Amino acid sequence: MTNATVVSVCGDPGGASALAPVIKVLKSERRVRLVVYAYNEGIEVMRRCNVSSVSLPNPIDADWVSRRLAEDRASLVLTGTSHNGLDWEKLFISSSHSAGVPSISVLDFWSNYALRFGDDCGGLTYIPDMIAVMDERARDEMIAGGFSGKNIVVTGQPAFDALAECRRQFSAARRSATRAALGLTADDLLVVFVSQPLRRLSGECNDDPRFLGFDEESVLSSVITSLGTTSGKTDRCITLLIRPHPRDRTAWSRDDGAPGVKVLVSTSGDGRDDVMASDLVVGMNSILLVEACYLGGIVLSVQPELRRVDTLPTNRSGASVGVYREEDIGPAIESLLLDAEVRCAAAARTACLPRSGGAARRVVNHVYAWLFSSASCPVS
Repeated sequence: MTNATVVSVCGDPGGASALAPVIKVLKSERRVRLVVYAYNEGIEVMRRCNVSSVSLPNPIDADWVSRRLAEDRASLVLTGTSHNGLDWEKLFISSSHSAGVPSISVLDFWSNYALRFGDDCGGLTYIPDMIAVMDERARDEMIAGGFSGKNIVVTGQPAFDALAECRRQFSAARRSATRAALGLTADDLLVVFVSQPLRRLSGECNDDPRFLGFDEESVLSSVITSLGTTSGKTDRCITLLIRPHPRDRTAWSRDDGAPGVKVLVSTSGDGRDDVMASDLVVGMNSILLVEACYLGGIVLSVQPELRRVDTLPTNRSGASVGVYREEDIGPAIESLLLDAEVRCAAAARTACLPRSGGAARRVVNHVYAWLFSSASCPVS
């Protein structure tokens, strides 16, 4: 191990999930000393990923972060990105600039680029020395949004690195055990609803400029109604499993089902197992829907009356099915659950997804380049 110290910080679950595999590679190779800070849901994500972290006190400010970086003798700052009202990653980026310490941020999703790095006036004030992004689409969209392409590198999404192995290890016996734990028989249909805190993030009424045209509660209501109609066309029992988002504050009820539909709510266990054990995954634009596609799931993205560009990349590629009108939700659910030909075609599309992996390794290589290259420039 050298004297180089990497100081890391994350707050949102998506950003933390993308950062954790990078930190684990750095830790295993022992070339740097690591100091990992976390806040909000990032604390639990790091714990679940077996990464030791220090919880940030509340509140903190730029002076506190500057003192912390000095005391930690930071050689490089490595951040996730957040959109949570605190966004303390920005304080670490600005303080690293003031201290002359290089900084790298790892992006986790295809949206809110300016919000992740901008100030309250819309200026891109908190730009790190490097931003590691998922693919060329993210890079192009950021450049179109005013970012310089010089400090954006395509590495892939580190949180996706383990998906191929997760799918390989998910045996028929494990699938049966997951379903049995939910009270399902072999012939029952399982639909997983992937929730998001859209009411908190995007508002809940037409007058709110952030409003998407839908929220988690309106979409779930439409899904339950559609499942009730579908249940009348099959002899198989239908179970709807609601998977709340880590930032969800909705009091989801088990009593909101329709005739023929049993509703369960679970935050325990592994959401990836539930996805792989399901017959259909339904949500809006959550990153778990992208993961579900890579895990071989049949995925429906319900975004009725969407007011802006769809951010879910698997809808654009066709790996998931996007529905944008209320009247199309029921037919889409029915066909994806009951029509064998439609299901087979959907499964074939997910099978064609590229599964290269290695994103965490590529981010780590850039970290080492900034720390140990005499030119302080990144490498591929």
